[in-house]
Amino acid sequence: MAASSKTLLDIVESVRNRELSLSTPVLIDVGAKPEANSDASLTSLLTKTISQHDGWFVDYAKEYNDNPCYVLDAAHTITIGRSRSCDLRIAHKSVSSLHARLRFDRADLEYYLADQGSRNGTYVSGERIVPGVELPLWSGALLGFGRTAFLFLVSSTIRKLATLAL
Repeated sequence: MAASSKTLLDIVESVRNRELSLSTPVLIDVGAKPEANSDASLTSLLTKTISQHDGWFVDYAKEYNDNPCYVLDAAHTITIGRSRSCDLRIAHKSVSSLHARLRFDRADLEYYLADQGSRNGTYVSGERIVPGVELPLWSGALLGFGRTAFLFLVSSTIRKLATLAL
């Protein structure tokens, strides 16, 4: 997995300038909710309505362009959790040591997310997923790991953003 020091704007600019040939998905850290907030506020963040127009990703890009991004290596299954051994380490106390797994299925060209029995759950657009059951992902899905939230974007969405003036 690539370093997390880049923002969405950095990645889009690198693709636009042909400095980065992106062929893997990106997770954008959209924040963690403090414990004082209710579960309803986290659900509100995770079920944010995507605009019905074709440029929904532009809205997200403008809102999250300075947020940390993680370029994922889809060549293998990606482990997500608090442990230092995870591919995507999320250092938040609501995240389990091994929280979830993300994998790309080359046969059907889909990304899948599975909760690994985490205490605080894994969410896809506000819905808690059943541990051990893989759920297909789509570009624009809001993912929750415990009380943290990430936006999942496939590489074609990032390349599309790079062609637009933000």
